[in-house]
Amino acid sequence: MPFTRLPQDEETFPALTLALWHDGIAWRHGDPRPQDGGKPELTDWMLRPLVYFTPAALADHFGSYYSRPVDIETLEAVMGGAAFDRALVERLASKTVWEPVEELLSRLDAPAS
Repeated sequence: MPFTRLPQDEETFPALTLALWHDGIAWRHGDPRPQDGGKPELTDWMLRPLVYFTPAALADHFGSYYSRPVDIETLEAVMGGAAFDRALVERLASKTVWEPVEELLSRLDAPAS
């Protein structure tokens, strides 16, 4: 389906439509095809954490981004739907204050214990 520019969009930037879907096995994305006939830029750098959504890939991505190791077992627990508790949050980020996290989880109706 073609992308339509909004009136407030700047004409100097290319229009981009991005589609992601999960096929029951993994996240997928289509091939970019610009309408103006130009060559598309590959967006794998931006999509890699979503397309390759595994604990190991996320640990590598976030470990590199935050320049610190990320525990794969903790990511497996989070991605597996484990309820958030103080211990889990502290394994993700040891200096996190629990009360704001607990409030956010409550507002999101996320599993917490």
